[in-house]
Amino acid sequence: MKKALSYIILPALFITLIALNTLHADTNQYFSILEPVDLTAIEGELVSVVILINSADMTSIDIVRNGRSVFSEDAREFNENEFKDGYSIKALLKDISQEEFELDLKEPEDTLERLNELLRKPNFYSIFLIKKKFIKLSDQGRILVKDSESFRFKQFASLTDTQQRTILKLNRTILEENFSASCPKSRHSLPNVKGSKYFSKTVKLDNGPNDIVVIGLKDSSTVATQKVTVFYRLDISKNFSTTPPQYKKKVFHTDASEKRCAPCHRMKANESDNIPQNIKDSICYTCHKKINVYSNVHGPSARWECLTCHEKESRPSKYLTKKPDKDLCFMCHTDRKESWDKKKYVHGPTATGKCTICHNPHGTNHEFWLKKAPWELCTTCHEDRSSGSHVLAGFGAGGGHPMKEKPDLLRPGTDFSCKSCHTPHAANSRSLFSHEVNSMFQLCQVCHKK
Repeated sequence: MKKALSYIILPALFITLIALNTLHADTNQYFSILEPVDLTAIEGELVSVVILINSADMTSIDIVRNGRSVFSEDAREFNENEFKDGYSIKALLKDISQEEFELDLKEPEDTLERLNELLRKPNFYSIFLIKKKFIKLSDQGRILVKDSESFRFKQFASLTDTQQRTILKLNRTILEENFSASCPKSRHSLPNVKGSKYFSKTVKLDNGPNDIVVIGLKDSSTVATQKVTVFYRLDISKNFSTTPPQYKKKVFHTDASEKRCAPCHRMKANESDNIPQNIKDSICYTCHKKINVYSNVHGPSARWECLTCHEKESRPSKYLTKKPDKDLCFMCHTDRKESWDKKKYVHGPTATGKCTICHNPHGTNHEFWLKKAPWELCTTCHEDRSSGSHVLAGFGAGGGHPMKEKPDLLRPGTDFSCKSCHTPHAANSRSLFSHEVNSMFQLCQVCHKK
């Protein structure tokens, strides 16, 4: 009989959405909220709040998540409008270039793109520190330095959305606080919605409950508020694996919900949506186009053949997928099923058929559509290994065998990580050793042949 190892690796990052409106939509003359819908979730942590605006004289909207405006949290690159009131792109780039950072910027001219290229350099902090010996940073800046320690020396394109935002914030803060005479301060500005019919905003969630308050303003005065609470559930989290009873799962593509969108969007799938000739013609594209803006995109998602996996007539909501995930994934990945079925030991997520615990079925910036880089992914569950002390620790080998930030000898060009020694799916070894070995000694010999 097969043995299924207990849940390990990344949580199944699902969002449970509920309707706890403090002000019912029908009583608000200014706007109504289409309750938050998971539209862009690469790691299950982002929802889109769609606001239907009923008032012609409301001037702006603020969205506050857990007491903090989401607009103040945005990590923004520079834009043309900021360079006024005595600021100029040329002056800022001149001040930066005088420090001789040797940044090797691709764009030779004094352009906005060149400046934003600087913001996208993960190791800018280290370069600055080496040259200047001292960086003026606020408490918030120091927090960003600490938060980015583990990924500052990687390529920007390989980082997750959250990591990219951290780098943008850090580098922008460095420029603002060290070149204050020529660098404009980023400003907290609320979107102008006067005359609009709707407004949408992607909001990052915390684990567990999230209060999302939408505030309507006329000039600077609050004229309306409305609150919804969404619960971000994680399968293997100690604190948030179970949805509290006061929350109910929110599904969007119901007949009632779609009626509100139908005046602007095509809501009924047709035959051409099975294999769209042009991806922008897909019924899904307008709202879900952000799911594919990553370096590694899953085949059906890349071709916008969404109905390969999503059932257009499912209930209670349209476009649901089969559960468990393996019932759907193994329809194509038959070779994986045949291989894993022959193994003695199966990793927990594989045994339960929850492929999306570790993989995003649309796309990510990581190989094999992993939701995080392998080390971060594994230690989300294997917290006891997150110290990096493993294998030989305690046997006179110092801190033990390296577990990350070293080259993988058997896979040139990739980093050493947990998967260098363990298979994440199934194996004939109780410890899920890779390379078809059965003991740790045999595993060591794979690399250490002498």
